[in-house]
Amino acid sequence: MTNLEFAIVDAFVPKKDLRFAGNPAAVVRFPQAQAGFPSDSALAAIAVEFNAPATCFLLPHPESTANVPSYHIRYVSPHYEIPLCGHGTLATSHLLFSELPASVHTIRLVTRSGQIVTSRRLGDQIEFEFPLFPVHDLADLKQQEHSTSVLQKAIPGFTAADIASLKTANGTDLLVELKDSVDLEALKVETSLLENLGFKRLTLTSARPSPALPVADFQSRVFYSTGEDPVCGVAHSPLGVYWQTRLSKSELVAYQSSGRQGRLDVIVDAAHSRIFLKGYGATVMTGTLSGAALASIL
Repeated sequence: MTNLEFAIVDAFVPKKDLRFAGNPAAVVRFPQAQAGFPSDSALAAIAVEFNAPATCFLLPHPESTANVPSYHIRYVSPHYEIPLCGHGTLATSHLLFSELPASVHTIRLVTRSGQIVTSRRLGDQIEFEFPLFPVHDLADLKQQEHSTSVLQKAIPGFTAADIASLKTANGTDLLVELKDSVDLEALKVETSLLENLGFKRLTLTSARPSPALPVADFQSRVFYSTGEDPVCGVAHSPLGVYWQTRLSKSELVAYQSSGRQGRLDVIVDAAHSRIFLKGYGATVMTGTLSGAALASIL
C-alpha cells in the first residue's frame, strides 16, 4: 500500500485565512487506480485515528473532466458514517480548489447514496447546495412537555419561559428558538442527557445580536448526545428555512456561537427546495498516512 495524502481543513471560519476556528475536517484521497473505497471498518479506523468531527474520503469519479472534476466522497466521524456533511463538503472543496487551476470553478461530489453535491468557487469563498429540509411545529403536547423537561435537566438554569418556539425538521432535529433575553453563547449544556430527548440533533437558535459577528441575522449552537458540533452545515438547512419565514428574507448571515465560532452565508431557494451555503475554509495541516500502517487495516 502506498502512502496517502491528507489535510486538515477548518471549515466555515468566521473570516478569510483565520485558522483554529470553524469546524475541522480531515480529507484523505485515494488514487485513481483504486477500484473502490476500502472496507467500512478501515475507513472507520482512519477516522478514529484523526479524531476530527469528520474525515472525508475521496476517490476520483469516472465521469470527472478537466473543467468539472468529480469525486466519490464518504464522510465518517469517529462514531459513525455521516450521510451528508456540510463542513466536510466545504473543507474538501477548499482543499481541491486550492490545487486546481483558477479557471476551474465547479466541483461535483457524489455521496455514498448517489446524491450529487455541487461546489462552486466564488472569489475567496466556496458555495455549495444541499436539500432544503422543511420545518414543522412540534404540535404534540406530550412531546413539548418531554422536550422542555429534558432541556431543563441538560441546561442549568433553563426554564420553559426561555423558549420562544419549538420546531422539528427531517424527523431527526429539534429546533428551539430562544428568547433574546437568553445568552445563547454562555449556555452550558450537559450533552449526555440529550440521549433522552428523542431527537438526533438539538439546535438552539436566537436572533439575539452577538458582538462577535454583528452582521449576523441569527445565531445558533448545535448539540448531539456525544457533544457539541462546532459548526454544522446540515443544521443550517432547517435553520435557513425557519429564519427565512421569521425575518422575511431569503439571504441570511448565520453565526454559530460555539467556542470555535463560525460564519455561514445562507440562501434559501424555496421554489426549487434547495439551500445554498457559503463560507471560508483554511488549511491547517498537510501530511501523509503511512502505507505500511494502512496495510495493517486494509
